[in-house]
Amino acid sequence: MTSRLNEVDFHCYWKLGDALINYSRKGIQKEYAFGNTPEQRFMGRWPDGHPIRELDVYQSAETKRAPHIRSLVMEEQE
Repeated sequence: MTSRLNEVDFHCYWKLGDALINYSRKGIQKEYAFGNTPEQRFMGRWPDGHPIRELDVYQSAETKRAPHIRSLVMEEQE
């Protein structure tokens, strides 16, 4: 049995994982790791050129309930 790489591998697992590692180690690629940005949500295009539906990015309930956490997250996004 063989597996095939697809857009989810490239634009979801690897992109987001690499961005989190790069931001934690080097402080780069924040727009891919955090903030519900177009860069974070982008999932590529189908072979016919149509865009693949963007990722849905959710804010945790914990962040919504805790103003001190929300302010820290907002500072990180600026």
